[in-house]
Amino acid sequence: MSAAVTDDADAVRARAAGSLAIYDQIPSDQKVLAREGLSSVVELAVIGTASAVTGRLAAYLDAGATDLALVPLQTEPADLQRLWDVAAAL
Repeated sequence: MSAAVTDDADAVRARAAGSLAIYDQIPSDQKVLAREGLSSVVELAVIGTASAVTGRLAAYLDAGATDLALVPLQTEPADLQRLWDVAAAL
């Protein structure tokens, strides 16, 4: 899942919307969006502060997920480190 740890979730979400928009056209993704009541794949992305991202990822684990595959939405080393720190703490 696409993920980012940031203090500016709105800005990251806005940038991610463009790169993730292609997935809104894939039939299987459209079915997931419809089932979840969402309008865009970017709404499935886990974006927020470290505590917010931790909470969202923990919810997947609590629901029975055994593995989480994170796709970083940011590429700066410090941004990546924040995401990896959150993942390592789960």
